[in-house]
Amino acid sequence: MQDWDPIGLSDVPEAQGEYDAHVGGVYRLLASGASEDQIIEHLHKIESDTIGMPAADRECLRGVARKLRGLNVSL
Repeated sequence: MQDWDPIGLSDVPEAQGEYDAHVGGVYRLLASGASEDQIIEHLHKIESDTIGMPAADRECLRGVARKLRGLNVSL
């Protein structure tokens, strides 16, 4: 929620698990060696299709994707 909070709930203690349902999909992408652009596309789809937020500029997600790719993730 610190780096990716499309709904803006980071200040709501009761909402700390709001995005937990999306962790598995992001983890699988990272473990498979997905590119920044693939991660950006995945996050963008979550924002627009799943959460129903207005389509954000994909480039705004590049920093998040870069941080995610920097994690040491394996299956």
